[in-house]
Amino acid sequence: MERPDRDPQMLLSAVDEETSYRPLAPLSLAALGLGLAAPLAWAAPFLMIVPAAAVAAALIALGQINRSGDRLSGRRAALVGFALAIAFAASAAVRGPIRARIMQQQIDQAAQQWVEVVAAGEFGKASTLMTASAISSFSPQRDPGAPPLGEDEIRENYFLKIAQDDVVQTLQAIEPRPAVRRQGPVGEPVFEGPSTRMRSHYLVASAETRDSKSPGVTLELQFLRLAAYEADGVPWRVERWTRIGADGQ
Repeated sequence: MERPDRDPQMLLSAVDEETSYRPLAPLSLAALGLGLAAPLAWAAPFLMIVPAAAVAAALIALGQINRSGDRLSGRRAALVGFALAIAFAASAAVRGPIRARIMQQQIDQAAQQWVEVVAAGEFGKASTLMTASAISSFSPQRDPGAPPLGEDEIRENYFLKIAQDDVVQTLQAIEPRPAVRRQGPVGEPVFEGPSTRMRSHYLVASAETRDSKSPGVTLELQFLRLAAYEADGVPWRVERWTRIGADGQ
């Protein structure tokens, strides 16, 4: 006797039931598509509209399905789109502050390292922490049409002039060792293609007297980040420094 669960007619009937056509809720696929596109919210704050639209489409689709008594399909697509939108929106919301904090720590370390080697007169080592434009800024102005300086000439001028820089001489006068302390929040990063720039203010004073009343100088440091610098192990380099005040004077 043939088992009922092996009856071909019964199997076909069950398949027909499972695969019976139900119209799709109009916005369920839209919710899924927008949910898949929700990572765009990482690129810029205004693109948070993408996961927001996914959530709205998913809620409308689920409402339509519920009101239809499940005569409409697409519940799973709407739920997946909803979940993706919520997940990517939440990650985008925390990604910016986390990235800013990491960058802040990196430039604080770069500032301390640069100040220490400059104060110690290790200008060769300091050049590895500076951008090419910062080094070439110590070269004399060339007459129009004059050939550009070679690399050796640029470095020679750099070593001659950096020791005469007012900020450098001030840092070298801080005893026994200068230490940096950031003053206020770090400026917003500026993204320009493959490069990133940030600025920050630092109080530079003796490492043994780090309170705000100790003699010192306040600098604005501008940093540049490039992929080539990351490959060298120095992701941020000093591009410009400006003395904006001296404390205790």
